[in-house]
Amino acid sequence: MQIKTSQDNRAFRALEKIIYYCKTNFYYLREDKSFFLMKYLARFCLVRDCSRIGVKRLSLPPIQSGTFAIELDHPLSEVTDCLESDGYYSGLRLNQAQINAVLDFAYSHPCYANRDSGYKITVKSPNPKDLGINVGIKYASYLHSQDMCEVIQVLKRDPIILSIAHQYLGRSPVYMHSDLLWSFPRPLKDVEKLAAAQVFHCDINDYRSLKFFFYLTDVSQQDGAHLYIKGTHRHRRLRDQLLGQRLASKADQNIIQTYGESNIVTITGPAGLGFVGDPYCIHRGSNVGGTRNRLLLQLEFGLYTYKTYYKHKVLKVA
Repeated sequence: MQIKTSQDNRAFRALEKIIYYCKTNFYYLREDKSFFLMKYLARFCLVRDCSRIGVKRLSLPPIQSGTFAIELDHPLSEVTDCLESDGYYSGLRLNQAQINAVLDFAYSHPCYANRDSGYKITVKSPNPKDLGINVGIKYASYLHSQDMCEVIQVLKRDPIILSIAHQYLGRSPVYMHSDLLWSFPRPLKDVEKLAAAQVFHCDINDYRSLKFFFYLTDVSQQDGAHLYIKGTHRHRRLRDQLLGQRLASKADQNIIQTYGESNIVTITGPAGLGFVGDPYCIHRGSNVGGTRNRLLLQLEFGLYTYKTYYKHKVLKVA
């Protein structure tokens, strides 16, 4: 009986990745050439900067009190300036009624372990001891069912959120996607961290795009905090631009040495804290290592509507 060595296993995993990469890109090329082209071109800062040509700071009508769902810690103009310079802004706020409404929805509707539509679970409490699920579960998403939550529908149309996106994108934002995601306390192996976006990486979702996040549970550094590396949405080494989303294959420490530990910002705060970032800015989530589950809401806006983005089935190696 022949026993596979660790070197054989690494070669097999590398081959799997290559096959998956080829199949995925062939799918994009066949189904949505504009998305395929964007995935390659939008990895370069010059191309992304060109998308800013002709974009001017828009003169938007004043936002009337009582017409919006969230609050800001700073004036709208400062939010946009911060996004342009740093790649992120933290200081959006949900009220307690909104937090409670989303939590009530999350506790009363099933979600899907590890985003597997065939593995349905229900989270009954923020206490992981009450969860009663297999330790192999890293996270659980509501996939698309969170769109039934009234608060999320309100946030998608909120004038402040749309104004921030409008100012940064330079045109009326296109709503792309939302996600409501539980993360559970559990140590992860390196390969699991990669799958759970807990290594430094960037997302190339459009020539310009924005993601809005809201913590629905209190988040400390031990509870799955989000990290950004300031300024990396505008300034990136050429070899890292060439890597595109495969930047995630580089060790975190190598990325930190390149862009400076002093530029790393960890976003922590109470339930209701929101932040917004350009997903091209290098970022990562943190492992939930405390004693609480973390619930995170995400809303994404971009420039264009792509046929395949967030709508295709996950391709698997045969």
